[in-house]
Amino acid sequence: MEYQSPKGYFYKETQSGGFKRIPSYASTPKPGMKVEIIIKPYHKKVLITGIIKDVLTKKKYHSRGHKVRLTDGKIGRIVKVF
Repeated sequence: MEYQSPKGYFYKETQSGGFKRIPSYASTPKPGMKVEIIIKPYHKKVLITGIIKDVLTKKKYHSRGHKVRLTDGKIGRIVKVF
């Protein structure tokens, strides 16, 4: 089970019955969401804001941020969800 708190934090239920806080960029993104992504090369820290067209990462959670394609065609990893 997963839920979002009023402050915007996401929580995932653990096997022991408790809840673990997960960063917002690790939760499952959906097309149409407004996000900020980082594009390669990551060390240059180029950030772009846009709307998700396609989600390229198949996992439900990803520790480094899901890889997405924006409506303008740019591909990168999610840093922030608006």
